[in-house]
Amino acid sequence: AEGSGVLLYLRQEGRGIGLAKKIEAYALKKQGLDTVEANERLGLPVDLRTTHSGTLRLGSRELTAVDIVAHPDLSGGLHGVATVLTDLAPLDCVRLASVCEHYPRVVARRLGWLLETFANGMDTDPLQRVGAPGDGQMLPIDHHGASSGRRAPRWGLIINTEIEPDV
Repeated sequence: AEGSGVLLYLRQEGRGIGLAKKIEAYALKKQGLDTVEANERLGLPVDLRTTHSGTLRLGSRELTAVDIVAHPDLSGGLHGVATVLTDLAPLDCVRLASVCEHYPRVVARRLGWLLETFANGMDTDPLQRVGAPGDGQMLPIDHHGASSGRRAPRWGLIINTEIEPDV
């Protein structure tokens, strides 16, 4: 019936932070923060999940690219992310943009800048359309770094750290 329903919340969802904190994190993500930044702003660890039963992630090169950009701390930091992206390139940026539509816009912004910078010759326009900083807000490429640095206006990013892929 209209106005009724069921909320199913699985314990492994929400990085182990609980439903109330997950809702607070979603509100921060709507303001442009990514998941890690939202958790840190709430004073929470990056990830409290455990995988006692193990996990299996199926995907593609594009899903891998988005996943490592969305979770750089779990992927060896931005240097590791840039290294993997150069190994994965060339990527289908239309497919990347489609995947990024299900993530905070900052993921498309960071991914687009990284590909444009380290994987020469790729048409990153589809990512720019998905991640366009419509509010004019500039976000840091590295959420752990300073809030100042070189600006990348096309991506709405502050390049606040030097990134060197291991190639």
